[in-house]
Amino acid sequence: MNNVLVLISFDDGVREDLRSAMLLEKYGLKGNFFIITSNIGRELSITDVLYLAELHEIGSHTVNHVRLLSASLKRARTEILESKRTLENIIGRRVTSFAYPFGAYDRATIEMVKEAGFCCARTTDPYNLTLDANPYKLKVTLWASPNPLKLYPQLLKNCLRYMAISIFILKPWITKRWNELAKDLYKSICRTSKGVFHILVHSREIKKRSEWRMLEEVFNILSSYAGSENPTVSEYVKLYLHRVNAKQDG
Repeated sequence: MNNVLVLISFDDGVREDLRSAMLLEKYGLKGNFFIITSNIGRELSITDVLYLAELHEIGSHTVNHVRLLSASLKRARTEILESKRTLENIIGRRVTSFAYPFGAYDRATIEMVKEAGFCCARTTDPYNLTLDANPYKLKVTLWASPNPLKLYPQLLKNCLRYMAISIFILKPWITKRWNELAKDLYKSICRTSKGVFHILVHSREIKKRSEWRMLEEVFNILSSYAGSENPTVSEYVKLYLHRVNAKQDG
């Protein structure tokens, strides 16, 4: 894989996602909107969902954003299946991507997601910059929020392949300024012409922290590198992960 791949995820399906979609479109980017279907009619209208589906991928984030590991198997299956059916009935095509509520999953959860007919599922596991190994454990590179100090060792371990340690010495505040970390990580990937940059955004949190300008700065950078591709999550799995797995199987 000699490409820089840019993936952009939005969780929950809230009103603020419409503003995020407008910013994506301003910079010619595609996003993945993982929608809690109980939010349809409260946060988003059916018309809003159809608008998002025109240029972006719609994925499932369950019906009520329950913690699947704590729910009964029956409840968990219902949350997964019904959200898929609702979204497919609205947009008129298959919904193939899923995001685990709270990023929590186990082997049983993965099997339920597979059985429901999803081709992939995204976690919230951070600081990944390479092709994912498992389409049902897709990681992200960065959360669009201040990164907890407890994750600093993991950040260093995963990112030093791309970023010089001097960046962290010269910018010790960088984990708190997620937009600056995003820009530095992306530029570092672009210098190698190889890697995956997957950012996870919660649009309501962006509004609460008044960070729309920061988000736009990041989108501007993500759209600026001519050697990058911007697949949806399902396209990423189909075009890249399946190809890699086929080579490994061969």
